[in-house]
Amino acid sequence: EQFLTYNTMAISKQLFATRLACSLLVLLVFLHTGVNAFSTLPATSTKTLITTSLPSSIAIPQEGGTPISPPVRLETPTVTKKEESSISNIRKLTGFSDLRSTLAAAPQNELTVVSFHASYCRVCRRAQIKYKKVVSIAPEKVQFTSFEASKIPAADLKSLGVFRFPCIQVWRNGQCVESLNPGASFSYIPKVMESIDKGLERSRTEWLNIAPQLQASQEALERLCTK
Repeated sequence: EQFLTYNTMAISKQLFATRLACSLLVLLVFLHTGVNAFSTLPATSTKTLITTSLPSSIAIPQEGGTPISPPVRLETPTVTKKEESSISNIRKLTGFSDLRSTLAAAPQNELTVVSFHASYCRVCRRAQIKYKKVVSIAPEKVQFTSFEASKIPAADLKSLGVFRFPCIQVWRNGQCVESLNPGASFSYIPKVMESIDKGLERSRTEWLNIAPQLQASQEALERLCTK
């Protein structure tokens, strides 16, 4: 009876060992098959699997070490020769007498644009940037000037039609033909260019129709110059 018990235990141990060996063999075969299947994929496919599973902002190490990101190239704003020459051609006016002499020296029927601004005006600082852009895109025959009017009495400015800053006036033959307050918003350039276009495109008949009001601006400038 003891002999039967001993034989039964021995057989059980042999069966357990056999099952364990079979399980290990199956596991080894499975692992070997999986490695071979992965190794047969094309190189581009494995890289695609890696790169698509991570965010694009993470650098993926490639063969030969970790790649170094190329230096960021800072683009500096380019200024064309026309812009440089136009900006340098903005004449700074020192007073009403200087404005009158500048208008008198301008060729007949050609336009002179005057930008009235003040040093204490924050809007004017932003507007000056846009004014320079207008100078660079406007027709070459148009003359551009800048009038710093911080110390000019408000009554004198109002007599010339300048009620607030910044103010843009377009003059022709010594007379103010357009006056506007464009502010410093995105509409600054279109508004100023529209006023310039009006001064360039008016017919002779249209000029005659508005002659009386234009004469008033010329007389106002003369009074300011003789004060």
